[in-house]
Amino acid sequence: MKSNERGLFEAEVSYRGKRVAMEDDGLLPSLQHGDEPNLIVRLLRQRTACITVDVDKQIQECEQRHDASGPYLLRTVTLPSVYEYNHIRVVAMSPTGLLTIDEVAIVGQGRKYFLTQQRVHDVQCYISSYGKLYIPRFCSTRPWPEFVEYLHAQLSQRTLACLPKMSAYREVASKQRTLGFHQAEVKWFNLAHRLGMARTGAGTDALIFGADVPQNGTRLRFLTAGQVIRFERLLPLENGSFSLKGLCIE
Repeated sequence: MKSNERGLFEAEVSYRGKRVAMEDDGLLPSLQHGDEPNLIVRLLRQRTACITVDVDKQIQECEQRHDASGPYLLRTVTLPSVYEYNHIRVVAMSPTGLLTIDEVAIVGQGRKYFLTQQRVHDVQCYISSYGKLYIPRFCSTRPWPEFVEYLHAQLSQRTLACLPKMSAYREVASKQRTLGFHQAEVKWFNLAHRLGMARTGAGTDALIFGADVPQNGTRLRFLTAGQVIRFERLLPLENGSFSLKGLCIE
């Protein structure tokens, strides 16, 4: 069982009514292609919402169940599974308006499956002079109006009134790191989606596909935001974007 660092939830996997044994790095050695395990997230605190999203960021709320241990969520995953069917996102907000979104998923790499847990967003929320919820990252940097509207509807007027005023928000310019021509800095990497993005030394944003991430001394291949990587070439994609190929961990 994996516990969230803030004590918001615990996650586990079951198959045919029995808990699946898990190793320290999240590896689920008994699972195979074609299995249909259950991803279970047990909520340890109130005022948490649970959703799933698809590749277009469309939101679907997860139905909470209850047993003797309290509220939980269950999602059956058919292996192998694509992004919109393999995860549960736990949304929580502190009394001071700090919003966290954690993503729990069953992730396949080759013929191995892992239970993963990743903090995908950690942002401060504000209230505008018109009483509207304002989340800088989702209102400007990476627009996600559907989520802002969804979260606003979940919060009570009392909670909204306690949020910092928008006048307290000051955008902090990110520090630009000097990179070589064949270097890139990871902007984000989503374990469940097996997709990420990096900015090259030339200022080009390029996608990173999970299959291109090299092994780095761990069985689970992943990247973290801010990490510097090397690449051999930029591959043009049909939609006009690029992806990084020939990756090497710095």
